[in-house]
Amino acid sequence: MDYLNKILAWIARNLKKGIALVAVVVCIALATMFAYDLAYNFIRKDENVAYDSDGEKVTLTIQKGAKCKEIAELLEKEGIIEDSMAFRLRAKLNGAENNFQYGTYAFVKNMPDTVVMEELQAGTKVEGTRITLVEGWSIAQMGAYLEEKEICLKEEFIEACNKTTYNFDYYEGLDDAGERRNLLEGYLFPETYDVIPQNGAEGVVKRLLRQFEKEFEPGWVTKAESMGYTVDEIVTIASIIEKEARNDDEERKNVASVIYNRLNSGMKLQIDATVLYAQGRDGESVDKVYNVDLEYDSPYNTYLYEGLPPGPICNPSRKAIIAALNPNTTEYLYYVLDSTTNQHFFTSSYDEFLAVKNGGSAG
Repeated sequence: MDYLNKILAWIARNLKKGIALVAVVVCIALATMFAYDLAYNFIRKDENVAYDSDGEKVTLTIQKGAKCKEIAELLEKEGIIEDSMAFRLRAKLNGAENNFQYGTYAFVKNMPDTVVMEELQAGTKVEGTRITLVEGWSIAQMGAYLEEKEICLKEEFIEACNKTTYNFDYYEGLDDAGERRNLLEGYLFPETYDVIPQNGAEGVVKRLLRQFEKEFEPGWVTKAESMGYTVDEIVTIASIIEKEARNDDEERKNVASVIYNRLNSGMKLQIDATVLYAQGRDGESVDKVYNVDLEYDSPYNTYLYEGLPPGPICNPSRKAIIAALNPNTTEYLYYVLDSTTNQHFFTSSYDEFLAVKNGGSAG
């Protein structure tokens, strides 16, 4: 009898465990089915969203190696999708997040996420025109080039570069907006691009501004502030460096040191490139400026006015921006191209500067 009771007790104990185990399994199964149903309906809900296929077109370029997060944020910023987080979730649920192809695409604003993903996976790219914007070009020079490439008229590009309607991170930091020759000078990053001619001047400007945002690292903002300068002032200094020194990084950093030393000592910068920009002669091959040029009245003329000009005088390269943020520590106040070495000669002595400028020897 005791033996039978032990058996019955064992069955009772294990039956409770069995029932509990079955209950857990059933709950897991139900939860899985519920989650699957939610995910399925989440994706299907997006697929059934109606949109105007003839609506506002937006062309953008997905860079090689771009991650799903970067792509989603870019799509949201351009108004193609509503929510980058939702896009990433849908991409993960349908296995698309690692299958997007780089290239230039034409989308319509407010497209369903799943339609955007299909195009990115299929590589439904559009044919663009390749352009190369040279480091140190001004907006006027870029406009002339774009007109030659039949992308847009020069004047259309200049007009587009003076608008405040782009989704651009650095608008609030632009100094002296009323005195600037062109509002966005300095922020159109020089690079090789594939652009769509049908998007016109504004399409090019948007593309260049996005590239600037990508190139200008967040840490650089902090570095500029620690130096006591705004981002706009750093870009302005970089634009001067770009026009004055393009041989190597060391020369750029030495030119940067001269600029900062002059600013800190209250000297006028007296840089020829600012005069040429003031006169609208940027891009001209000029060996020297004359005394009459130095009297040209413009806030950009650093022979007449102390401090930095009201904005950049060209669109600088990444190397020039890095030099502006990392000047060499020197006492240099002058530099001049030494005709005997074809290198810039730097000095803190005005007499030495004059000697080399006049074709003599620094020693």
